[in-house]
Amino acid sequence: MLAACGKQQPQFTLQGNTGSGEDTLYIYGVDDRYQKIDTIVTGDDGEFLYTLPTDTVLPLTLIMGDTLLPVYAEPDTEATLAVSNSRWHIEGGAVQALHDSIVSKLDSIGELSKQYTVIDSFIKHHPYSDVNIYILWRYFVESDEARGSIAKHRIGMMGGTLQDNSYVSSIKKIVSAKQQNIQHRSAPDFNLKALDGSTLQRADYKEQYLLMTFWASWDSASTQYIRSLKEISETSDTAMFRMINISLDYDTAAWKQAIKSDSLPGSHVCDGRMWESSIVKEFTINRLPFSILVNPYMRIEQFNVTPEWIIANVDSLTTSYKSKLDKKKASPKNKKVKSSKQIKPKEEPKKEHEKRLTLPRPRPGMKSNDKNQQVQETPQ
Repeated sequence: MLAACGKQQPQFTLQGNTGSGEDTLYIYGVDDRYQKIDTIVTGDDGEFLYTLPTDTVLPLTLIMGDTLLPVYAEPDTEATLAVSNSRWHIEGGAVQALHDSIVSKLDSIGELSKQYTVIDSFIKHHPYSDVNIYILWRYFVESDEARGSIAKHRIGMMGGTLQDNSYVSSIKKIVSAKQQNIQHRSAPDFNLKALDGSTLQRADYKEQYLLMTFWASWDSASTQYIRSLKEISETSDTAMFRMINISLDYDTAAWKQAIKSDSLPGSHVCDGRMWESSIVKEFTINRLPFSILVNPYMRIEQFNVTPEWIIANVDSLTTSYKSKLDKKKASPKNKKVKSSKQIKPKEEPKKEHEKRLTLPRPRPGMKSNDKNQQVQETPQ
């Protein structure tokens, strides 16, 4: 009995060397089986050791600068961060090996239809494998070529427990959004706390164009994207065009430093929840950087906007809308016409002969004399 109580819980170990000296890595759970974000601080030589007690397989994601690596934390398994052909990957564990095998095979196939054939075969033979979650994301959510109906069909091929997985459910939502042509639909409502302490709400940007950009300081493509928006902020009409930058950073200190050092424009928001942030889920964001343009009518004007498109079109959009506003204000329908109060003349009292004579209603046993308009009682 004592031996059973003293038995240690199985654990997963990940070790390696980033080769870049002291650094900070992040590792977080993909679904609700592990709802945490862990920080890994490497030594001066870049080495690190990460341990996680677990008695089941946990799909995780390791963030190393711009690189996101899928990690499968298996009980009593030692894994290593390795590099080959200038690409980082994880070695160690049966699920990790299965992942590497199918991804390597898919990446070697250029034609999309042939990839689907390989994916179908994999799901058929491994319906409950957590690797299916990564396949869904990589080849059906991130891919612009993939259609929503195709992704839903693959989800239907998976085992029941995997279909009910929280992450797969979020993928279903993203796939549905891709199917529905999200452009020109009403933008989801939001209530955000900005870096300066102010509260940002969708209603605050009525009669303005709003560019919402999702980014992270650890993603170099994101920081480059945000910097390119500085040109827009310096030349655009700030009364008609606003920007909100929503960061998926976990390290808020690094986020604030990036904003300060690059003098990034716009309002800044970060809740430290990364991909689990409610607004990220509301807008079904699946990659970084990602921008959405909301028009003054609170509808999505453009989805996945590039800085080049914004620079080329923002002036014409704001000028056109401003012209519409000016015409609307100048319209006769919107002009208030002042009207003086009309005083009704006092009515003169009606003359006696104009007064209407009201007679009592005859009761049983009574009759009316039309001649003198008097009612007399009938003799008994």
